[in-house]
Order: sequence, then structure tokens, then C-alpha cells
Amino acid sequence: MTQQLNFKTVNTIPQDWHFAKLDLFDNATNKESMLDKQKLKLAISFRHKVTNELVSIKAGLNSPKRHYKRNIDAKAIMLNGVPCQHYRLCLELFDNICAELGSECDNISISKLYESRELYPGKFSPKTIESASTIMYKTANTYYVMMILENNVYQFCLDETVQPGSRKRGVIATNTKRNDFVPKAMTPLSRITSG
Repeated sequence: MTQQLNFKTVNTIPQDWHFAKLDLFDNATNKESMLDKQKLKLAISFRHKVTNELVSIKAGLNSPKRHYKRNIDAKAIMLNGVPCQHYRLCLELFDNICAELGSECDNISISKLYESRELYPGKFSPKTIESASTIMYKTANTYYVMMILENNVYQFCLDETVQPGSRKRGVIATNTKRNDFVPKAMTPLSRITSG
């Protein structure tokens, strides 16, 4: 059904990224953990090939689906008054995955991606990235993440084997993907500018 939704699904990262590192955090308190509750947050870090900038984006994965729809007109699927196919497609993809999971549908969440913007020294505020979303679901003991940028879906299977230092920080699953790296001095201009 994803082809009917006009998604391009790939098992890699965008071509203009050197690498992407995904970390899934559980920030639940001890009391919440004892009640078997999780507070999941996804952190995605990547380095852009052209600018060499290290970028960090995040997604909160605890809110119900209705929170994803905030600021999106349900009839026309508009974002701040502008028609946006991305959000309609993400909601349809979410519903399709939910139908496939059946009784395991409790283990799925959808979120817009955001980046932290510094308002003033020491004070940060989340800023939603337009046409960037994520869907996370768990089957048995494996977490899966779909990062949706525009109409491209990038799929990741997260590994629950986490280094002790990362586990202390709350990381419960992770994955790192790399594109082939060619130093800029040896890279043809067409490879740098195309993506």
C-alpha cells in the first residue's frame, strides 16, 4: 500500500548526509518504570555532506495520534494554511502499520520532528521541522523507526545492545548508518551538489 501512497521507501539515509545516528531514550522516572510506563524520545544526529554541519533533531514518542494532528486541518490536510501531502501520507502510513500490527497497535507512535532553537543563552525551545515526521513501533523485542522527510521514508531497525555509558544516559536502543565517504578534495562537484 505504500506505493499507492506515493512514498519512496529506502533502507538507507539521505544521500547528502555522511551518517545518521539514532538513539531511542526512555526518560521514565523510577516510579513510572515500576508501573511499566515509558517516556520515549528519539534523537537523530547527522552530518550534512555539503556544509559539514552536525545537526540534531528529536521526536517525542509518548503522545496519542491526535496530538500529531495539531496545526493540521483534517479536511484539507493543511499546515498553517498551506496544502501539505506529507502529513496526509504519514497519517495513512500510520493507519496501515496499525492495521498490520493488529493487537500490538499499542506499541506504535507518530510524531513530527523538531530541532531545539536557542531563544537566549541557556533557554531552548522546540521548533517543528516542516514535512519531517517519524513513526516508531515495536514488535516482540525490536524497535523500528521510519523517518519520513517530504515523501521519502527511511527505515531503521534499532539495536537494543547499547554501550553501558549510553544506557546510563537512558538510551535503550540505537542504530548508526553511513553513506560512502569520499573526502571533499576528491569528490566531483556533481556528487557534492546532487542529493
